[in-house]
Amino acid sequence: MKLFVSMVFLGFALMSAKAERSLVFPWVTHTELFRSRLVINNLSAQPADVTLEAFRAPEEQPNRASASLMLGPLEQRIVDPETLFPELGLGRGFCVYLSSNSDRIAGQVIIEGTGSPSGNSPAQSDVVPLSQASNTLQFNYLTSGDDYLPSAPVIINPNEETFEVTFEAYQGGHLVASTTRMIEAWRPYAMTTTDLFLNQLDGPLFMVATAQRPLIGVAFLFNEWREPALANATALSYLPGDDLQTAMVETLIPTGIAADGFMVNDQGLIITAGGWRTDHVQAIDPNGSITTLGTGFSGPVHVTQAEDGTYYISSFNDGTIKTLSPTGEIAVFAQGLDAPVGMDFDENGDLIVCIYGYSAPGHTLVRITPSGDVLPFIDDALLYTPIDVISAGNGIFYVANQVTARIMTATSTGEVHLVGQLPTNLGHMVFFEDSFYATGGNAIYRMDLGGNVFVFSGGSSPGSQDGPVDQATFTKPNGIAVGPDRTLYVISATQGAATSSLRAIRLH
Repeated sequence: MKLFVSMVFLGFALMSAKAERSLVFPWVTHTELFRSRLVINNLSAQPADVTLEAFRAPEEQPNRASASLMLGPLEQRIVDPETLFPELGLGRGFCVYLSSNSDRIAGQVIIEGTGSPSGNSPAQSDVVPLSQASNTLQFNYLTSGDDYLPSAPVIINPNEETFEVTFEAYQGGHLVASTTRMIEAWRPYAMTTTDLFLNQLDGPLFMVATAQRPLIGVAFLFNEWREPALANATALSYLPGDDLQTAMVETLIPTGIAADGFMVNDQGLIITAGGWRTDHVQAIDPNGSITTLGTGFSGPVHVTQAEDGTYYISSFNDGTIKTLSPTGEIAVFAQGLDAPVGMDFDENGDLIVCIYGYSAPGHTLVRITPSGDVLPFIDDALLYTPIDVISAGNGIFYVANQVTARIMTATSTGEVHLVGQLPTNLGHMVFFEDSFYATGGNAIYRMDLGGNVFVFSGGSSPGSQDGPVDQATFTKPNGIAVGPDRTLYVISATQGAATSSLRAIRLH
């Protein structure tokens, strides 16, 4: 790899072509006993168009409505559900998705218990960015049982698919109950903790909700006058108690590999791009055997795979993306790119490619259609030698810069925001279980979605020691990928020479 310093689609016709869902009010109560108001603030000096879409549980009819607003510069708008969505009427609550042509919109929901002695007793909860959805959510304080005041978690599924969510309750230092529920696409799921766990539990508890897709959550707690309190769920990058077993580092192949970026396919084979001084793509079995899948690439530096099994390889030196079929045929898919590197497919089947820049720092991502047409996508000063891009769904992408060592979020509408920065130049990045894992210097770093950076393994001094992650050492780790068995694979950087090592980090 040549270095300068060192090495939504959402499917709803209600959406505007210029704006995608970016915020969600997790729960808007709409009954005779509870009154809600939505607070929407335009933090821009420019007017802003806002579209609001309400989704109820599918058994409620009607269960969907929409409304549009125009907010003036720096305007605050306070609206009630009856005005926004009169067709929904009184009944179960709903979640509300917000989209806008401005990225400077903030908001809050206020819920008042009208049956309380005061007649209002307001509780409030902030609007949640969809980019902060997480596969694991923690509800810090809930109660269950007839002898305790009621509480109710609410889970939002901001995805296109219906899927199963697992709820686990913890009391007295132990996992005491577990249950699963199916949650419809884009819909909320609300139930008291007592009913959720079928009256099995009594007393205070904390709860974790997990799924294979990102979730958003909020929880209600009520007092004896039915006055509500609200709290947003906390996104976690781990599961409770998963630190009981220490992740272990193991060297699989100590030397003899030439590789830059790579991936792990569904069969557990490591598919490597040889690097900017090579011409090959290889498959490495974790047991040690190496098979060359194709040659004739001009500086292959990264590889990804389409649903049909075809590999797409970015060739740094000749500015092409080439395909490698399962039967070994090689073809030019796209060309004329200025040093393409990391790639990923978005939910529409388009290939999003980082443009590293051959002779000057690149600062763009391009979109390549299935027919090979190269289209502009994102051009932003925060992108500076982008090396990896990962599609997170819902029009959100994670992008890593190599030279500035920044990790960012980018949207399909072109907004780029900083998540966090590593203390040294970044080799490659992968996103796994709500955390970024990135190589840099002689270490593997972990960064959470809040931008907090931790040394996951390795440190300032080079080495090749295996063992627990807090004791293992690395020398110039570069490529990194995750396998289907929750194993991180790391290949060291040797500037294209066949002297790299392959190491595994078993996450258990």
